[in-house]
Amino acid sequence: MKKLAVIAFAILSMTACKKDGHMYKASFINKAKLYGGQDVSGSITTNFFIMDTKDSIAALEFYKQTEGYKMQITRCDSFCIEYWGTAAEWQR
Repeated sequence: MKKLAVIAFAILSMTACKKDGHMYKASFINKAKLYGGQDVSGSITTNFFIMDTKDSIAALEFYKQTEGYKMQITRCDSFCIEYWGTAAEWQR
């Protein structure tokens, strides 16, 4: 039984590292904010994710359903998704 579990885990880990697909970058932008009377410079938070197809609209709709989007969208001034490249390029 242990051997079967190890084999199943190995197969799952290999499929998780697939080189097919397209990488997208989600950016959450915070402009300067005022904290205690001081102007603090803004920040950009990024998150990368993989999609099977190269379709920016589908990537946007997919990412809007993730927990990362739901956590960050309330803390930012603007948000954008951009195509980064292929998954094979990402893994180099």
